[in-house]
Amino acid sequence: MESGLNVVVHQRDSWSDCLRIITPYANKLKAVFHCFGGTLEEALELTSLGFLVSFTGIVTFKNAATVQETARLLPEGQFFLETDCPFLAPVPRRGKRCEPADTRLV
Repeated sequence: MESGLNVVVHQRDSWSDCLRIITPYANKLKAVFHCFGGTLEEALELTSLGFLVSFTGIVTFKNAATVQETARLLPEGQFFLETDCPFLAPVPRRGKRCEPADTRLV
């Protein structure tokens, strides 16, 4: 907070704890929830606090209906795309090394 830097959060299987910890800082920092894999309701909870979410190649996976719905319904300007290089390459490159150029596929 004192340095004015952004925070990147990778929350996995700790939604309640993470939200409890970060909520008091909502007006004091900018946070991006990297590699977001949650529900639309969770994403809206984060964006209502002024945070953003970011989607990786997971959004292109056939078994990622929840993430796809979240990405489809989340208002523009409240999310962005990323590669998570070298992991989580999007379809049709799934299983290969993810590269920054793969963002176009995400």
